[in-house]
Amino acid sequence: MKSTKSFALLLMLVVVSVIAACGSNNKDKSSSNVASSSSSSSSATQPSGEKQKLTVYAYDDTNTLSDPAKVETLFADFKAENNAELQFVTTKSADFLQKLTVSATAGDPIDVIMTNGQYVRSLYSRGMLAELSGAISDPTSRFNQSALDAYTYSGKLYALPWNAATTSAVFYNKAIFEQYGLSVPKTYEELVEVTSKLKENGIHGIAFGGASKFMYPMWYFETLAQTSDNNSLQLTYETLQGNAKFTDPAYVAAMEALAQFGKDGIFQPGVNGADSDAGKALFASGKAAMFYGGTWELGNFEQQLGDKLGVTLFPIIKSGVKAEMTGSGGDGIGLYAEVAPERRDLAIKFIEYMTSDKVNALYNSVDSGVALPSNKNSAVKDDPLVKQLQAEHLPVTATFLDWFWPQEVVQEFQFQIQAVVGEASSAQEAMEKIQDVFDGLVKNGYDFNGTK
Repeated sequence: MKSTKSFALLLMLVVVSVIAACGSNNKDKSSSNVASSSSSSSSATQPSGEKQKLTVYAYDDTNTLSDPAKVETLFADFKAENNAELQFVTTKSADFLQKLTVSATAGDPIDVIMTNGQYVRSLYSRGMLAELSGAISDPTSRFNQSALDAYTYSGKLYALPWNAATTSAVFYNKAIFEQYGLSVPKTYEELVEVTSKLKENGIHGIAFGGASKFMYPMWYFETLAQTSDNNSLQLTYETLQGNAKFTDPAYVAAMEALAQFGKDGIFQPGVNGADSDAGKALFASGKAAMFYGGTWELGNFEQQLGDKLGVTLFPIIKSGVKAEMTGSGGDGIGLYAEVAPERRDLAIKFIEYMTSDKVNALYNSVDSGVALPSNKNSAVKDDPLVKQLQAEHLPVTATFLDWFWPQEVVQEFQFQIQAVVGEASSAQEAMEKIQDVFDGLVKNGYDFNGTK
């Protein structure tokens, strides 16, 4: 899952209702859908002439854009005002890049891309996004500059935030902790102790879906933040520029920390055999006391657990550092570089519409995964947990590191973390394999500075 470069910048995103998601709202499941929606609104006068069809490729982990009723709520005005038909080609985050690439290679119509933020840099480097600088009217009026910086390369804007700003949290079941007289763990040592006591009562510590390896890098962002002495973003820049290696001590120590989670039984047994839905179901059903994930999980967990739901920071694994959460200022919407000239203006109108104050607020109301809107003019929900996330988590949130890593490195991290947690590989071996992948990219011409 933003080019946020410091905690201060991300704090600005908070005030703005803040670089997410690799990438993100629910970022995990696997499927694809095509939904076509033609104009049926009578609230606006339709222009005369032939109706234009716009094809929008979107990741849709919350199934908002594949729901005909929600699509009509969101886009009836746009279709009527522009005499347009919209076709949404949707898939889950884990499959989005492959789906889009296959369609582009086949020459299928693509006009607008609504993607998990971790893919924007990759799409830019592949030449699949058109520049938006000058085409979009005053984006700073609705987004903080730090949110726009996430999608600005070589001084040019290539995407806008469109859905939710995100951070991360350890979600926990307050009723379980109260029932067994347990305190919410603030350190790893406390987490081990709490998990041991929970197991004595037939309850798992932290539920997770390790089979959905797409989500594993978020755990690594948390541990690396601490093993790098809260300097993970700078270390990432140095590594991708060739001035550090993935085999350096901070990287290996971060992977070793995740290995310890597996060895100490912090997760439910067979964690790598359960997908993301299964992990969340364990937590929601009360069979596990905790779940670590992004704020896109908040809406569903609140529906399932009500006032039993609590949130807390990631436990401290290294003394002398602070917990640092991971997130973003909103996923990216951009213009396809090969958009047909006759549809370019309509596609830009759609991007303007989707990122407007009115529609962002409307999207927030129909998508249960939005806790913190990306548009700074949209109101934040009057919810005590949202306010806690805004006050305690967002100020210590750093951008998803897989928004900077090349996709080949992202995928290798996914495989290697899964192997390390499952005790099939050592931390050192895992980081050596990741470095090997990166070395291969550099040998073939990869240049991080060329994607900035």
